[in-house]
Amino acid sequence: MRSSKTELSSATIKLFPKHSYAYYKVNPKFYKKEALIVPSFDQIKIERVIGSQTFILQHLNQAVSIHTPLLPGSNINHSATSIEIHVAYCELQTTANCFSVNLKLLINEKIIISQPDSNEIKLEFSFYKFLENLTFTNCLPNEIPPELLKNLKCEVFDAWCEEEIELNHSTNTFNEILKITLLIKIIFTDQISLNNLTPNPLIPDSVLTGMFLITGSIIQNISKQTLKTQLLQKNEKLINLLTSGRFYDALLILISITHELQFAYNAIPSERIALNLVLRNLKNIETELLAQL
Repeated sequence: MRSSKTELSSATIKLFPKHSYAYYKVNPKFYKKEALIVPSFDQIKIERVIGSQTFILQHLNQAVSIHTPLLPGSNINHSATSIEIHVAYCELQTTANCFSVNLKLLINEKIIISQPDSNEIKLEFSFYKFLENLTFTNCLPNEIPPELLKNLKCEVFDAWCEEEIELNHSTNTFNEILKITLLIKIIFTDQISLNNLTPNPLIPDSVLTGMFLITGSIIQNISKQTLKTQLLQKNEKLINLLTSGRFYDALLILISITHELQFAYNAIPSERIALNLVLRNLKNIETELLAQL
């Protein structure tokens, strides 16, 4: 059995500036304009979670043909085999009694079979998985203020898959069981007025500890040197903002960087496992910071 994990969440941020130059804070093109004065803004847009639930599902592929003959002693190379899960759409359904979700997943598989003659059989295929009426049991519509119900949406925050593959040498086929785990959240967009907040909330020690752990994770796990350098520079900038107590500057840049990493995740498949680790840690830190507001 092997586990494959995919990070799927994304953060959004929007500034409502009092001055036109405020936008440089969240536009990557302007990250290097350090000489500019910190802009004045009075609202930020964030996504708040009203409920989340983990769903575990199974998918069975039976008697899948292998066009290359299997030699005796052939076996699955689990370390080279991979599965990627992508969300094509996530639709939230609301009734008087419950929330439910309809999903369309795109599952990409690459299966490597090792043979005694040192040749490998590579199988690559994709398919859609449709899931309907995944019902939340720990979050009910009557618990939510009516004015929020019309603005709710769902998001697959995390997804991973474990597979069991069995080769059938006599029929030159394989059977496969996929165990798919989905963490789905119900969210709404909120605007926070910074005029009513304290100048700089206290930054928990755990946030700084987490940032240093992310530095180690980047150094250890990111292999592409250009990407590693960029991430280390941005991480160092965040640490400097946090250690100097600049809570809101750090929060805005953190959310923006998380959003950027989502694009890197899709653009650089070879780094997805490593980026997944970084993204998960950044999202945890983002959650901790938002909890201080």
